[in-house]
Amino acid sequence: MTYRLLRELIQKGFVTQTLERPRKYRAVNPLNVLDSLINMKRQQITQMEKIKPSLEKLLSSVENYEVENPEFRLIHHRQNIYNAMADMVLRARKRVDLLTDENGLYLCSLFGLTDIFNEICENGVYVRLLTKITPKNSEIVKSINPKIRVKHGFHPDQNILIVDDKHLLTFIQIDDVRKMKSKADSAFFTTSHTFITQQGKIFNYFWENALDIKTRLAEVKLGEEYQIQPLIGERNLIKKMAEFLKNAESEVLAFFSIKYLSTYALRFLNFITEENIPGEIIHLLLPPNYYEPKLMDMILDLKINIRQIETFNKLFLADDQPLPRMVIYDARTAVVMLEDLPDSPALDAGFWTTHKKYVSKLREKFLEVWKHSKSLT
Repeated sequence: MTYRLLRELIQKGFVTQTLERPRKYRAVNPLNVLDSLINMKRQQITQMEKIKPSLEKLLSSVENYEVENPEFRLIHHRQNIYNAMADMVLRARKRVDLLTDENGLYLCSLFGLTDIFNEICENGVYVRLLTKITPKNSEIVKSINPKIRVKHGFHPDQNILIVDDKHLLTFIQIDDVRKMKSKADSAFFTTSHTFITQQGKIFNYFWENALDIKTRLAEVKLGEEYQIQPLIGERNLIKKMAEFLKNAESEVLAFFSIKYLSTYALRFLNFITEENIPGEIIHLLLPPNYYEPKLMDMILDLKINIRQIETFNKLFLADDQPLPRMVIYDARTAVVMLEDLPDSPALDAGFWTTHKKYVSKLREKFLEVWKHSKSLT
């Protein structure tokens, strides 16, 4: 107990201790301690006086400020869920975002939700629909009002409905979409601003990298099929990267920006070593002014073809589109990083695809940058 009290007195400045063993403690002159406390309080007051004008200005700009008191509730039974979705959409004033899969779009049509979308967009509500467009649901897509923005995208197989950035509904469980009266379905509804913001970011990740409806419908008409697999989380991205390298038969092109080098590039090189992949088929492009001895030694040992972008301007080509921040691809497939969250690796987002036109465009962009880069070997 005595030592504990001494530690508290040291923290408050009333006692000092020596570094020798056993420790020796000495009381500080009480008047000196009092002067020190007075000076500290004066500094705190001075600092508060400095920030007061900025705080007053900030508070005066906030109107009708209320502490968030969000609503959370579960909805059960498929009919109740789609009724709730319809009610949310009918109350929309500015914007509606819906992410759903192929079967989800069919159910939206069945329960009349697509008809409501067609109605509200005529009243000025901005509607975005992100889904998987296939031969089975292409006719439903064609019946949607042209004012509605529709895209074919790579995303998790889930349903997310966001209305005016104030209300959100997402499915928790879908028993079987073929059973029209499933009682096992359940969904989560909330008005939490924090939760809606995070779900909105997920929606935007996939929206920005989705295909335009005209392009996708043309592919469906031509019978072009391909695979798209969304990847959420650092672990899943790295796992897919390893699987990709094991199956690589021809040259592999890879680019990593600086913030991906420490995690993904080192794993990438370790996979090459573990799987005995010939380094000669790897073309690795590094960002400007980057040199890390451990990484470079591994690259040289594996005899990998390596080049470095000379300036950041070389990342942009004639069409003003940047090279993806992390990508590994051969002639047929690609693994692309969309977003890296250093503090939340479980939310890293990316996708894997065999889309011929997309992969071809990536290869052309990579090779153009490669041609204008400097060799490091």
